[in-house]
Amino acid sequence: CLLFSDPAFEARHPAMGVLCAWGGVAFCMVFAVLHYIYSFVAIFQGLIALLVVAMVSTLTLKWRRARDPTLSRPYAMYLGALLIAFPLWVADQHFCEHLYSLPGGLPNPQFHAWWHVLMGANCYLAPIIEGPIRLTARGYKPRFKYLMRCLPYVSVVDKA
Repeated sequence: CLLFSDPAFEARHPAMGVLCAWGGVAFCMVFAVLHYIYSFVAIFQGLIALLVVAMVSTLTLKWRRARDPTLSRPYAMYLGALLIAFPLWVADQHFCEHLYSLPGGLPNPQFHAWWHVLMGANCYLAPIIEGPIRLTARGYKPRFKYLMRCLPYVSVVDKA
């Protein structure tokens, strides 16, 4: 859980991270079964919207507190992927029939597939941003490096 990943908070409440993780797993399992049975699309989209807001607000707070200029580029990539992916997914859900039969023989833009690609990038970038913040709080000196000048990863030097 990104909400409970502050090392000082973890030291005061050692079981909170485990409880949060298991609570999240249980919620997802129950929600998946109910969604499979009842197919409530609007509630599903609302839940995803709430998760997007929670992810952006939590990581934004951590990014602002870190005051590390090297986090800005991966954070912008994270935010961009998320803010492009969510509207594409919603558009695909609501306009699927229209997108399937575009005039002039235009192909379907496959917004749902783009949602998965962008959310995959998002799932990679969130820990890339969170990692250096946690490592710095624990006394390490993390450093960003870029594979082929575009794919960020974290390199840990030594303890400070």
